Amino acid sequence: MVWVCEQHNLVNQSLGKPEVACSLPWLDERWRDGKPSCWGGEDQSARESLGHGGGDDDTREDEADASKALLGRLEAFERS
Repeated sequence: MVWVCEQHNLVNQSLGKPEVACSLPWLDERWRDGKPSCWGGEDQSARESLGHGGGDDDTREDEADASKALLGRLEAFERS
């Protein structure tokens, strides 16, 4: 994730746009956790606001499911 952010900053530099912070805490806040002010609630996480549950266990399970699905698609692609 940090590498992608750094690459994004290289593009921003070439376009004369401002760079963004590429620290893991900032990236987590922006892309994983979200800012509560973005969805109008301080009492729930971004995932909860979208109806996806809120615990770290839920996140790990979702990430594991997504990884398995991606691996399956890659294996199918390699067979074709």
